[in-house]
Amino acid sequence: MNGQWGNGADRQRRLTAAGYDYAVVQEKVNQLLNRKSVDQIAREVIHGFWGNGNERILHLKQAGYDPIQIQKRVNQLL
Repeated sequence: MNGQWGNGADRQRRLTAAGYDYAVVQEKVNQLLNRKSVDQIAREVIHGFWGNGNERILHLKQAGYDPIQIQKRVNQLL
């Protein structure tokens, strides 16, 4: 939460390389920050709450979410 592991894809790569399960770590961080889960955000994306294309990417980044991870979950759900 204090940025020691980097951000976005860099954080995911570094945590994985250190032997951590990125999804588990990120989910716990989200819970601690009272943020919504990847699954919740993906469902909101499907319902159009985050916009489309570059607009959605920008909104997700500004809210602290990883747009690539969210899109991957959206694709799985669809």
